[in-house]
Amino acid sequence: MILPLPSFVTELFPPSGISLLKNLCGQMSDGMLHEIASCDYDHNTPENLEALKKIRRTLELESRLQWVPKEVLELTRWSEPDNGHQGHLIRAFCCVVLLVAGMDPANDGYILSENETLAQAIESCLYLDAEHCQQLGELLTWRYSTLHDHDTFPLFVIFSLVVLTLNIHTDSITPDQTASMVVQLKSEQVRLKGTDDDPWIFCNRKYRSSFLGMENFDQRHRKWLYFASQILSDYPKHLAVSELATDMLKDR
Repeated sequence: MILPLPSFVTELFPPSGISLLKNLCGQMSDGMLHEIASCDYDHNTPENLEALKKIRRTLELESRLQWVPKEVLELTRWSEPDNGHQGHLIRAFCCVVLLVAGMDPANDGYILSENETLAQAIESCLYLDAEHCQQLGELLTWRYSTLHDHDTFPLFVIFSLVVLTLNIHTDSITPDQTASMVVQLKSEQVRLKGTDDDPWIFCNRKYRSSFLGMENFDQRHRKWLYFASQILSDYPKHLAVSELATDMLKDR
């Protein structure tokens, strides 16, 4: 069973599954939605656009996210914005819709590679501003309570909350508090390991120096290493986090 987050984390980031989605939907123009809807070689563009407009209007998702618009959301999730603010808004919107959809049991085994989606979301929210980072943290504390205890995603959620906490709450957080988050991450890692002869543990040998090695969906692991390097450079007083980041960077 997944241990609850430390109480100070949910105080910093009161759980909310709607705040960031609502914020992003309010900023999405018809043109931005059309850019998402048409990204699959213009296939099913009108249907995708209608589905995206419905999400923007209602802030609700179908219980099982359908191929339209799931495919274009996932394709845009992989984008690396080169047009600044707008590109990051578009990518953040797609990532957040997928992260919200991921909590629905109807999408179990259907919404995949969430650690990669989350890495993209963090990068975009850090680019945008502290408000988006705060609301992403609120989304993650909300998601955490719904996560499976056999999945590696909780490890990435905890580390993400460390990243967000240090970036926007650094003046109100102590090294002991961030150390407690690292302890929880490592406890979850140990719990997931099971027995030493469990064949899937650290199945990703490219990243076996840290929790990254427990996840085979690794197309954005380099971004997790970037976040670790930022922590190591900017927050050296948080020793436990720096030690975790150092372990992660052994696989750089």
